[in-house]
Amino acid sequence: MFWRALKEAINRRRYIRHALDAAAVIHVDAGHEIRCTLRDISVGGARLQLKAPSNIPTYFMLILPAEGIERSCTLVWKDGEQIGVRFR
Repeated sequence: MFWRALKEAINRRRYIRHALDAAAVIHVDAGHEIRCTLRDISVGGARLQLKAPSNIPTYFMLILPAEGIERSCTLVWKDGEQIGVRFR
């Protein structure tokens, strides 16, 4: 039963996820940034790990400094130190 449910959940994902361990920054507004770690990414969104996810707004800019990439994001879920975002 468990494996069947897991397989169905995986098959519902729209995009393939790629595991990462990259430094990222959540840019909330002028002068307010939160450092985080990008744990996985897909075409449609990402999973981030941070120390205080309770202060994250619904909409923000995700910056990957090493890659020079910026993506506009919508917060989708929170679970402990991790959050899921959808790219806008």
